[in-house]
Amino acid sequence: MKRMFSTVLVALTLLCSGVVSGPVGAASTEHPIAIAAKAALAGLGTEAPGTGDRVPAANSTDQSGVATPIGASVETLTAVAAEIAVAVPIDVDAAVTAWRTTSPPRLRVMLTALSQVGTPYRYGGNTPGGFDCSGLTSYSWASVGVRLPRTSSLQIEQVVPRDLGQLRPGDVLWRPGHIGMSLGIPDAMVNATQTGRPVEVKRWGRVIRSGSPIVD
Repeated sequence: MKRMFSTVLVALTLLCSGVVSGPVGAASTEHPIAIAAKAALAGLGTEAPGTGDRVPAANSTDQSGVATPIGASVETLTAVAAEIAVAVPIDVDAAVTAWRTTSPPRLRVMLTALSQVGTPYRYGGNTPGGFDCSGLTSYSWASVGVRLPRTSSLQIEQVVPRDLGQLRPGDVLWRPGHIGMSLGIPDAMVNATQTGRPVEVKRWGRVIRSGSPIVD
């Protein structure tokens, strides 16, 4: 029932925001996680013309006193977490709490990556037409104007080291030959792994190094 409510909410949000068109409940080939992430992305901010810089949307404060970026409401973030929980066992409430207290740029990076769940794997790919592992992380961070090197080995050398217990949304997780993105909650990442497997949310698996592409 909770997932059904989340799916309907996401569909309505996307319809009203213009992300999709057509009757609610119409067939979609997009992955449910991608649909939910696009709904949460709607209204997170706009690009300043001619600068390449992202301008966060204004913040609002709910009854709990927590500042929440407009467009990333509790409902849309809950819908994202609920869809992720179908793929990886996570604490939905803990995920929403972590995302509501992260910065708008980090939230945009994470949601950008999640909006590509279901996209085919493509070696050397770094566009929605297809991604490899480092292509997905570089594409997602580029959404907030942060440029990462093209390969996973160079990306991990550039980041600021961070322990697994301190990861924030958008931080990267590396092992030789592969890199993924933390969702800012324990044991959950989004990544592109290999031919035949689309961008997906999964458990961390083996992690050798981790870190943040920005200092914050």
